[in-house]
Amino acid sequence: LFTQDGADFNIPATDLPAGEYELFSQWLQNDGSIFSRTTPLAIRPPAEQEVVIGEDRQLYVNGKPFFPVVFYQMQGIWEQREIFWLEVAASGVNTLLLEREVTVENLDLAEKCGLKIMAFLGNIGIPGLETEELWREKLEQTLTPEFVNHPALLGYYLVDEPNWGGRSLNQLLKSYEILKEADPNHPIWINA
Repeated sequence: LFTQDGADFNIPATDLPAGEYELFSQWLQNDGSIFSRTTPLAIRPPAEQEVVIGEDRQLYVNGKPFFPVVFYQMQGIWEQREIFWLEVAASGVNTLLLEREVTVENLDLAEKCGLKIMAFLGNIGIPGLETEELWREKLEQTLTPEFVNHPALLGYYLVDEPNWGGRSLNQLLKSYEILKEADPNHPIWINA
C-alpha cells in the first residue's frame, strides 16, 4: 500500500535460515530520481521461552495469555525468601520484581514457588554501569542461555520513574536497545 507518507509491504522471509541479512531496496521517486536504502534484518531461531505483548496488549508466555499480578519491592526477609515467596504466591501474586541477586538460582527458586520474575539488571548511567561498555559487560555475564531461556523469566525492569530520577533519555534508549538486542524474546518495562 503506497501513500504520501510511505509504503507498507510484506517480504516472504519465512524460509530464510536464522542469521543476519541486509535488505536492499530502491524506490523511484516522483521526480524520477532513485532512492536507495539498506536495512539490517535479523532472523532469529525459535526461542525456547518467548514472552510477547500481543496486538491486543495482552502478555503471552509461549503463546498462552498471562496476566501478571506483581509484588513490587522485594526487600527485607531475603534470607527467608523461599518461605516469603511461597506466601506471596499463595496470596495470588504470580510475578516478582527482583532487584537483587538476579541469578539462575533465584529464577529456579521462583519457578519452584510458582512465580515469574521481572529482572532489574540496571541501565547505563547508574553507579557501576556508567558507560555503554560496562552495561554490555554486565549483560554478557548475566544473560546466559540458561538465564534467557528460563521459564520463570517474564521480562526486564529497566528503570523506575526516570523523570523523577533525572535519567537521561539517550542513556535509557541505548540501554533498551542493547538489552533488546541481547534478548529479543522478553519485554522490557519502564515504570514511568
